[in-house]
Amino acid sequence: MMRDRTRRLELGKMLLDVAKYVMTIVVIGGIISGRVQLDMIVLGIGMATGIMGVGFFAIPLEEKQRE
Repeated sequence: MMRDRTRRLELGKMLLDVAKYVMTIVVIGGIISGRVQLDMIVLGIGMATGIMGVGFFAIPLEEKQRE
């Protein structure tokens, strides 16, 4: 049982990191390309929010309350 909690915690942390990477790519891509495309920004923010939500649900409740 503890092994499952550890796996869920690591999965949640990894998904939160992926969400940060997606947001970074959206921001840096907009700066480098020189033109800001609204649809790409909305898609990037939507993906990051979705991934972040899954990451928060993957983290066991006991771990959230400890921090």
